[in-house]
Amino acid sequence: MSRAGLVALVVALAVLGTAPAVQADPVVGAAGDIACNSNTVLPAECHQQATSDILAGMNNQNALDAVLALGDIQYECGELANFQAFYDPTWGRVKAKTRPVPGNHEYQASETTGCLTGTTSGATGYFNYFGDAATPLQPGCRVRCRGYYSFNLGAWHLIALNSNCNKAGGCGAGSPQETWLRADLAATAQSCILAYWHHPRYASKSGASTAVQPLWAALYDAGADLVLTGHSHNYERFARLGRGTEGTLVPTLDPTGMRQIVVGTGGRSHHGFGTIRTGSEVRNKTAFGVLKLGLHAGSYDWQFLPEAGQTFSDSGSDTCRAAPAAGDTEPPSTPGDLSATAAGSRRVDLSWTAATDNIGVTGYGIYRDGTLIDTTSATTYADQTAQPGTTYQYAVDAVDAKGNRSARSEPASATTPASATAFRSSSFVSSSTTTTSLTVAAPAGSAVGDVMVASVNVRGLPTITAPPGWNLLRTDVNSTVMTMATYYRVVEVGEPLAYTWTFSLKKAAAAGIVAYSGVDGATPIDASDGLVNATSATITAPSITTTVPETRLVGFFGTATRTTVTPPAGMTERGDVASTFGTDATLEGSDSVLSAAGASGQQKATAAASARNIGHLVALRPVP
Repeated sequence: MSRAGLVALVVALAVLGTAPAVQADPVVGAAGDIACNSNTVLPAECHQQATSDILAGMNNQNALDAVLALGDIQYECGELANFQAFYDPTWGRVKAKTRPVPGNHEYQASETTGCLTGTTSGATGYFNYFGDAATPLQPGCRVRCRGYYSFNLGAWHLIALNSNCNKAGGCGAGSPQETWLRADLAATAQSCILAYWHHPRYASKSGASTAVQPLWAALYDAGADLVLTGHSHNYERFARLGRGTEGTLVPTLDPTGMRQIVVGTGGRSHHGFGTIRTGSEVRNKTAFGVLKLGLHAGSYDWQFLPEAGQTFSDSGSDTCRAAPAAGDTEPPSTPGDLSATAAGSRRVDLSWTAATDNIGVTGYGIYRDGTLIDTTSATTYADQTAQPGTTYQYAVDAVDAKGNRSARSEPASATTPASATAFRSSSFVSSSTTTTSLTVAAPAGSAVGDVMVASVNVRGLPTITAPPGWNLLRTDVNSTVMTMATYYRVVEVGEPLAYTWTFSLKKAAAAGIVAYSGVDGATPIDASDGLVNATSATITAPSITTTVPETRLVGFFGTATRTTVTPPAGMTERGDVASTFGTDATLEGSDSVLSAAGASGQQKATAAASARNIGHLVALRPVP
């Protein structure tokens, strides 16, 4: 029987009053990012006991049918010994009802990331602890298993996926996992579908994954209803979202689409939020707890249950997505009057007149240069993945509930302007010993009217004196281990070939200058800020709010050790240098263009070694 038929049968039986007595609808508890490798409870870490108490209480009342453990179940590396020592006495109390998925920490094996000596890769601790429950498609497998499977619960079909794509044979179209998923979706006759894995498709924090887009698209195409993930150590509920686009972390709203809920609240620790993504309805970064789901025929409800002593909660309900209309083969009419307008160097706005259909139009496909890039239920769309100085041709088609597609609209073209600002060149240097000065060469090719931004990272607490003509934006100190200052200046006639910064104490240092054309020389700085961070490999610069579109976001990321630094996602590296003395300093410089005015979101660079660090962000205003 089809999914639509099952839904209709349940409704009919309820109306006629002839349905036989049935058990209560299933209840599921879910969360990820769970157990520390310690039982010591800190204010914002290692609350696995408290969150497990919620599940144990539900189980003791016979009000729990399944537990979905959403990955990063045991830190730091999913070692079997740690599973037995820390997870098992807590969440292990409901192990018999647990249907897990692996996270990235289950696959970690390096002792530098906190693993027990001798830890091996392949998530062997995870697969040995959960046994065939974690790998029912490969009974007896205990290392490098697929890690994906499915099962039915009441009227629902639940699908556990492995978002560690390079460990699961890939997530791309045609990969073993994506091929299996589409076949599994085609075979189910359940009325509603829930999928869950570790890395979120979308999140208002770094860590969202474009790699799982083919899995997301397969679920969307099959009419799946709900996706649960972890990885971001917070709670974030999204509205219904669209099919998604390869390569972008920006979701689109779709009232007929799938809902995603991030539940990284199992107890390990908390993460904050960066750029708030489209469709994010509810967020919390301070509460540990589990998500309780009631799975009904044709609908579901949710309630976030916080640990004892916490007050945050979130609850609601939704229906499952409408099943395609049986027997309908008539496509919608073709959308008309498509227009495409470049709204900036990285954005093209589209609009068109609505299509009609005998059953009803459920959405539109957006095509750029002949390739489907997204879907929407509206008659407008903003392509925010466009590149500067590029001509694009767009078309749209309409789709109905049966999946019938209209002919594509007449094409419309738009050409984005070149970016107002352009990277000119950069110059970075570091000391080979302690020193009271550091000289940085002027960036090659700098021209009169360009704007240069410089940053200096010095160990200790010296006073930093800039060369003449440089304007200080900010200076930050981190404990007693480092001082970092960032400056700007407008290039004038007769600029020197190099610039020398001096220090009141003899210290190791690293510095860099980046130069840009197309910046408003009268008011070059639109916004700037900095953030001092505790010892970590993550170097965070705070979000800044810009007032005009097309600003150039320049980031400097300094750390109090000799290391290499990877720039934040979406930013281009312009320099990365480290001093070579025993007490060292490293400086990374990178940039990007913010197409729209507003919050930049936190920018997080990643160092190869942990130390105290500082992040600075500067937004350069383009020529008006």
